[in-house]
Amino acid sequence: MSLPMSFEREVLEYQTVWEFLKKIKMESVFEDLKAAEATYDCLKFMIPEDVRDTIRKVGPRAKFRERILRMQRTEFGSIKHTRTLEYKTKIWTNLLIALLRD
Repeated sequence: MSLPMSFEREVLEYQTVWEFLKKIKMESVFEDLKAAEATYDCLKFMIPEDVRDTIRKVGPRAKFRERILRMQRTEFGSIKHTRTLEYKTKIWTNLLIALLRD
């Protein structure tokens, strides 16, 4: 009996994520990425907010963010994230909320 193709593809995708994490010595965030359904292809488009929402602990999150930025520049070339109006509004709203709390 063979496994469904989607299951085999999922195993391969997460194996690729695991290999990448081993390469950058960040295996500790694997479960967080898997729970967020972040495949290797997703990594190249992650923005700071995605990393914040995906990795709970600050220390590993900061290290991962630095390493993912380096990976985005080197392995995927210069990927520029499109800043939509919705995204910019979210940033300003979060900034204002933070300022009002202080």
